[in-house]
Amino acid sequence: MSVEVVVANLLKNVENVKRAIKTLVPRIDPDRPGPYENSLANALLTGREHIPADKRELFQFFFGKYWK
Repeated sequence: MSVEVVVANLLKNVENVKRAIKTLVPRIDPDRPGPYENSLANALLTGREHIPADKRELFQFFFGKYWK
């Protein structure tokens, strides 16, 4: 198998994934909660007050809604 065949197959797969994303993403209901919506609620054992400010900022995206 040549490099050209591998690259051609890779590019074909990229196009397949793009089509799948364009088809599937519009079907996702943004108002419907997912089954793992609160899976991180109890993942962080360290109290917020013990986490340095720079680390809190780093993890805000993941844990921000639980730190309020």
